[in-house]
Amino acid sequence: MTDEEAQLLADLDPCPQGCGRTTEDPYGGPCNACWAEVPMPGFDQWLP
Repeated sequence: MTDEEAQLLADLDPCPQGCGRTTEDPYGGPCNACWAEVPMPGFDQWLP
């Protein structure tokens, strides 16, 4: 691993849900995978 790669990894924030993944949220919120697992009440009414 190069120093540049190590710095990129250091810049990635861990997901606050404790899943072990890094979050894509620039504000440090849950990662996309955790958001995908959250049930959205009422959202299913918009699905065909």
